[in-house]
Amino acid sequence: MTNILVFILPAITFIIGGIITYFITKLKSEKETSVLEERSNALAREQAVKDLSISELKANVETVRKEKENLKIELTKKEVSLINLQTK
Repeated sequence: MTNILVFILPAITFIIGGIITYFITKLKSEKETSVLEERSNALAREQAVKDLSISELKANVETVRKEKENLKIELTKKEVSLINLQTK
């Protein structure tokens, strides 16, 4: 009987150890996956915010460009008016 126990107890211990190791490894893997998904989602949100900021900046640049053109036209008109007044 003790001969059988000598072989069975280490085998059972080995099997239980393998099962515990499997579940611990599985849990670590799931945790790492969830951390990576969280990082990926955070980067996606950050990218969306930056894209929105870039769009707003491009709109501002276009507005300033149009305003600059309008000011150039107005300046040209005033210069022409000034020249006309000086020649009279």
